[in-house]
Order: sequence, then C-alpha cells, then structure tokens
Amino acid sequence: MLILQRGIGDWNIGGNPVTIYELLCLLFTVGFVIIGTKTARWTLTVSGLIGLAVFVFRVTDIHFKDFLPWPLLLAVSEGLAMLAGITSVIIRERIQHRKT
Repeated sequence: MLILQRGIGDWNIGGNPVTIYELLCLLFTVGFVIIGTKTARWTLTVSGLIGLAVFVFRVTDIHFKDFLPWPLLLAVSEGLAMLAGITSVIIRERIQHRKT
C-alpha cells in the first residue's frame, strides 16, 4: 500500500523507517486537537487526543521495541499532555458557560 511506504527522505527511528501513514496520522490528530480547541468543539478535541494516544502507542511499539525506557517516558508524557488538553477544554467550557 502507498501509505505504508517510506516517508519523505531516509527518516529512520529506532532502526525502522518512518512511513507516510505515520506522518499523516500525526498531522491529522494534531490538527483535530488544534481545530477542536480553537473552535471549542469538544468531540473533535477528544477524538484528536484519542487518535494522538493511539498514534504514540503504535509508533513506540513499531520503532522502540528494544528500548523500554523511551516508549514508557513517551507514553507517560502523552498521557499528561492529554490530561492537560482535556482540562483546558473543560475550564474553557465552564468559563464560556458562566458568561452566558
């Protein structure tokens, strides 16, 4: 499949090539989070955050099978980033609700 082929250039992470699928997945999930946050669309933001978590776990499984500390740190930091994103959306919704 075209999306499972190598990405731009000779990018290798952990000995495995970065695929077009991984680049597109990262682009779309981050885009969903940004657009959902800017437009205050809860479902778009949450779906982007969930997609980002799936992306991080999948990429760490593919690229860092032999390096346990790195994917563990990445997964924990991703969880904290998701928590911060959801918290900011909840706070923003409460502030907007109080104004109306």
